[in-house]
Amino acid sequence: MRSTNKVAKYVAIALGLILAIFIISVIVKTTLGIFGAFGHFGKNAASSSVTNKEFSQEFNGVTSLDLDYSAGYLEIQKGDVFRIEGYNLPNNFTVEQKNDTLKIKDSIKDPINFLNTLSDSQKPHLTVTIPEGTAFKEVDLDFGASDTRIDTLKTGRLKVDMGVGRVEMKSITADNAKFNNGAGEVVLSDMKINDMDMECGVGKVSFEGSLTGKNKIEGGVGETTLAINGKASDFDIKGEPGIGELTVDGSRYTEDRFRNSGAPNSLDISGGVGSLRITFE
Repeated sequence: MRSTNKVAKYVAIALGLILAIFIISVIVKTTLGIFGAFGHFGKNAASSSVTNKEFSQEFNGVTSLDLDYSAGYLEIQKGDVFRIEGYNLPNNFTVEQKNDTLKIKDSIKDPINFLNTLSDSQKPHLTVTIPEGTAFKEVDLDFGASDTRIDTLKTGRLKVDMGVGRVEMKSITADNAKFNNGAGEVVLSDMKINDMDMECGVGKVSFEGSLTGKNKIEGGVGETTLAINGKASDFDIKGEPGIGELTVDGSRYTEDRFRNSGAPNSLDISGGVGSLRITFE
């Protein structure tokens, strides 16, 4: 029995090493692609796919937002009017309002290679300005290869699919939220989320803010940190550590310490390959 256990142990270690090598290669390739896409390697050749197309239009009566942005720089900001504006946009960029739903879309098949052919001044730029106090029914955001900044968003339902690049979101309020993180860095600050479902992807993910209701976190490849307002005793924390370390308030997760069936909120955590650290403040 002991010899069998030793064999199983060494097989697991070997598989872990193979997986680690694979993960490192994925991270390196992804990082090179991201850096190249956003101008860090100085590829300045022009692309026949990009145009000097500009867009600027104001909208009214929007309560649902559906944004599918393949490549470039994106900013969602607060302002006085609801306005969509951008430049260096691809030919197939469209904005269409049907009743109370606004759909913003482009379609670039290979966004990283597309961006790699452009200088920084040639890359698409899109800005969405939303009046302060706007409360959406639902917001669906899909990013390809992008450098994205979002400041202040309030919605009933939020869905975010991230590709590669960097995403910063702050002052986000949602009754229900799902995040599918891709590869890169995701920074979420001053969040007020109820019923959150997050898949962490490849790279670095940080979350700061309040969580309520039923929440699920699936660790990815890289470092994930959550700084949650409140106390650990406010949550029934169910954890399944992965290859990486899973800690709560600096202590390694154990069921007997952090399970609390009488708590008003729950946090279901599946650890990934990297570290997953949770602190309460």
